[in-house]
Amino acid sequence: MFAFGTSERAHADQMLYGILNAACDASRGNPPSEQDINQVLAAVAGVGAKDEIEGMLATQMVATHTAIITTLHRQKQSETLLERERYGNLAVKLLRTTSMPAVRRLWAPSPRGNGARRNQMNKFCTIRNYP
Repeated sequence: MFAFGTSERAHADQMLYGILNAACDASRGNPPSEQDINQVLAAVAGVGAKDEIEGMLATQMVATHTAIITTLHRQKQSETLLERERYGNLAVKLLRTTSMPAVRRLWAPSPRGNGARRNQMNKFCTIRNYP
């Protein structure tokens, strides 16, 4: 439950159900394995959510990351140019919407007041027209 930043069982169950549906390749006849469950929980726990909102964002980040990796794998395995183009375009869209906010968060100024990394990141985003 602490991986999702909550002490509420119902909220943790909802987040776990959501992440398993989004990140695991499972069906009714093929439920997610223990390894699948542990992998997504480890990824969510790695974010270190402090409350329910951060837990929801962590769940969304892990699900989106899994979708990106799966899409890139499918693009690599594609046999036709049309498939490669479609999977490539989808991967680029997913990467653009998720990667820059994550990079901005990582490069945020430290509590000690060192803003050099943030200035570098703002310059990087401005040059490449990222929000």
